[in-house]
Amino acid sequence: MNDTKLGKSGMVSNYLGGRSKPKQGCLTIAMRCEGGGEAQPEHAKRLRSKLREQKEKWEAKGTFPQVGDAILRQGEALAEDAEKWNGLYGGACIHLSDTGASLVKLPKAPEEGTWAGHRFRFRPAAEALSSRREFLALSLNTECPQLFHYDGKAAFLYRTFQLPRGLRDRLRSDGSIDANPEDRDRLEACFRDIAVSLNGLDDAHRLPLLLIGRKSLVSRFEESCQYPQGEILATHESDAPADEEGVARVCGAFCLRQYEAATRDGLDELEKRRVSENGALSTDVAKIVQAAESGRVALCAIDREAEVWLKRVGFDELREAAPGDGPEAFEALDCIFAEGVQKGATALVVDAERVPGGGPVAALLD
Repeated sequence: MNDTKLGKSGMVSNYLGGRSKPKQGCLTIAMRCEGGGEAQPEHAKRLRSKLREQKEKWEAKGTFPQVGDAILRQGEALAEDAEKWNGLYGGACIHLSDTGASLVKLPKAPEEGTWAGHRFRFRPAAEALSSRREFLALSLNTECPQLFHYDGKAAFLYRTFQLPRGLRDRLRSDGSIDANPEDRDRLEACFRDIAVSLNGLDDAHRLPLLLIGRKSLVSRFEESCQYPQGEILATHESDAPADEEGVARVCGAFCLRQYEAATRDGLDELEKRRVSENGALSTDVAKIVQAAESGRVALCAIDREAEVWLKRVGFDELREAAPGDGPEAFEALDCIFAEGVQKGATALVVDAERVPGGGPVAALLD
């Protein structure tokens, strides 16, 4: 089995690239969503309240006179679309422009905030975006194995496979077939049939496979079968889910665990390089911005809450700035995350105390 790698997902890059620089202004809202989709009416009510507050601020300052109303209408439409709020999550990061609205569901409740400007704020959604992964998921439940397609957000039933009735009954009753060689042979034959079926699917040659089920069944499948794409992942569940919502929950939790493990590994690497190689780790924010924009950041850790504002002077000079210094001013840490990930960097957004070196950002540059 292979570990999930983070930070270089095409899904994340595509999301960031499509939203990084709205033409005439945008709005980002991070909000807690206790109860997930079941509390959608409450989330919609709170979103409308935040939109009203923002409208008052814009009207008082004359901000975004051409697109402000259109941005707020996109937010109102999102609040009314109950289906988009379905699912299990603890928070939301909402990106609004005059042409569209996106809702990123967060596994944990975020620090709430609202940011208006000429760039979206992506760091509140970094964990959810960076942990997304697409794969096929085979739920080895003892009623009938089922194949799902997980797209990073939801699971969709792809195919159902049948187990012989007697074998199914024994698996349900005691979960073990090791004492009966005939049952073992029948199960392995069923698994080989599933593998043959997988071999005929285009997605099985493109996507990894996540096995979900009891450890004994997962191990038996791995021993009995070869998978076309070659990458098999596994998560052990005593009761493998048999529905799309349950599989999506297991897949999301698996991705988050893999993301957290890879984050720890990345931070360990940064700290090791900081201690062992003097000068290997850059903490110069302006220098890291320029490196991120030119694809020269290999690995970086970024404070999820801090703000560092810069503005461009001339072709390649960056100077300190304040949030109100016009469209040339930008929040540098979010820029490092967005530009870095789109150009192949592994970008870790973490609490301040976890950034090596004590500053708001630390990076290994190519």
